[in-house]
Amino acid sequence: MDLLTSWGKKIIQPKDTPGFLVSRITRPYFREASQILEENMGDPPTIDWAMKKIGGFEAGPFELIDQIGNDINYRVTKSIFEGLYFDPRYTPSISQKRMVEAGLLGKKAGKGFYEYGKNAALSQPTKNEVLGNEIFQRVLVMLINGAVETLWKGIGTADEIELAAIYGARYPKGLLSWCDEIGLQKILDQLESLQSRYSQERYRPSPLIKRMAHNGETFSEKFSGI
Repeated sequence: MDLLTSWGKKIIQPKDTPGFLVSRITRPYFREASQILEENMGDPPTIDWAMKKIGGFEAGPFELIDQIGNDINYRVTKSIFEGLYFDPRYTPSISQKRMVEAGLLGKKAGKGFYEYGKNAALSQPTKNEVLGNEIFQRVLVMLINGAVETLWKGIGTADEIELAAIYGARYPKGLLSWCDEIGLQKILDQLESLQSRYSQERYRPSPLIKRMAHNGETFSEKFSGI
C-alpha cells in the first residue's frame, strides 16, 4: 500500500467477495443496457449515445464490451451471478451468451456489437432526447442500487465505493454522491416503478435505500468524505 501510494495510486481494500468492488458495481452498466437491447427499446449505438451524450460517461456499455471482449465480459457476469447464489440482479444476458457462442467477441474478432476493419459498416444512433433520457435513467438507477447494496453488505466503505466508480470505472461522478444529487426518494420511486412494471426481482431496491429514504438521510451527511 505504501508503494502504491508513492506511485500516486488510489487504494481500496474491499471485502473478498465475487467481483470484489469495481467489477461488481459496474455489472449493471452492462446488464441493464443488455436488458434494454433485448426489449428492443434501443440498439447498441442508441444506448451508447444516450450514456455518453446524456449521462456523460466516457464510453457506452456496448463499446466497452467490444473492447473487453464479449467472452470475458460474459464470463465475469456469470462468475459473479454464480458466486452470489444466483442473485437475479446479476443474471447474465442471453443475447450476450448467444453472441459468444457465435464467435462475435468484439474488436479482437472483427465483429461484436459493432463491426471493425477498413470496410466496417458504421451504425448510427437514434438521437431522440426523450428515449435517450429514459435509457440513461434506467441504467443509472441500477448502478446506484448496486453501489448502495455493496455499502449495505460492507463490501467497501462509502469512500471506497466512490473511488471505485470514479477512478476504477471512470464514471463521471461517484454513484453515492450522484444519488444524493438526484434524491434518494426519487431513486427509490424509479426502482419500485421498474420492479412493478417488470415483476422482476432484479429491480428490488436495496434495504439501505429504503431506510435512508424513509429517514430523509443523504450519503454526504451519513458518511464522511462523500
